[in-house]
Amino acid sequence: MKKKLLYILGWIGYVLAIFFVAISFFWNLFLANGRAKKYLSGKKNYFVEQRYIWIEKLINRIFFAFRIKIVDNNLQFLSNSPSLIVFNHKSNLDGIIMAKLLIKNYRENNGNFRFVIVVKKEVVRVKLFRNILALIDTVYIDRDNIRQQFQLYNTQNNLIKQKTSIVLSPEGTRISEDEFGEFKSGAFKIAFDNMIYIQPVVIYGTLGRMNKNSKNKCKGPIYVNFLKPKKPFDFHMNNIDYFSETLKNEMEKNYFAIKGNIKNKKKNIFN
Repeated sequence: MKKKLLYILGWIGYVLAIFFVAISFFWNLFLANGRAKKYLSGKKNYFVEQRYIWIEKLINRIFFAFRIKIVDNNLQFLSNSPSLIVFNHKSNLDGIIMAKLLIKNYRENNGNFRFVIVVKKEVVRVKLFRNILALIDTVYIDRDNIRQQFQLYNTQNNLIKQKTSIVLSPEGTRISEDEFGEFKSGAFKIAFDNMIYIQPVVIYGTLGRMNKNSKNKCKGPIYVNFLKPKKPFDFHMNNIDYFSETLKNEMEKNYFAIKGNIKNKKKNIFN
């Protein structure tokens, strides 16, 4: 009886917390949207730290509401020098998770780290969310527009010159199963041409997370493993197609290793 009462009280507390978090979320969303409009119009030039804090507040409230816990490993592998950061893509949560961890890295490195996330244009159809993402200088890609892809490459080149890391998924679209999709070799061209580090990131636990009807829904914490970065010396002599396929296989192998360790209830999920 006592356990049942504590369980009920716990749920009541959670529901009340969700209520107040929801109010806080929408208030911060309203504020962020207004600031984003000013930022986009050029009326205000907010500091990077300010913009990251606003985005982080929104992300934290989303994660609290959906009881999402992130366990990251080897975040220290991230270089302060501009690099290409690539991750596997199972859910729209992936980009949000990357933003949270990269903002964390920005803070831990005393502001000596900048990043921009590349997302598909069709992912953010709602103007409100486009405005919010503008606060972290999100770049959009239209895969059906060849001219826009050329412009994106020029944008990426300029970002590298500004010592800003580029974050994207080489799969180019969400994959609704454990197996990885094809890595588009063109995603790595910017790293090959500029001789910058490539940082692979494996995300496990987002598959089907936001889809009630998914048969492959993951539960529990979301695990994010930063693999050893690829130095320009390691790949610049490789064929870009060979490199993208090799990297995909390495990341996919790590993904299934994490899955196996969770199933076998190992203490160290990442080994």
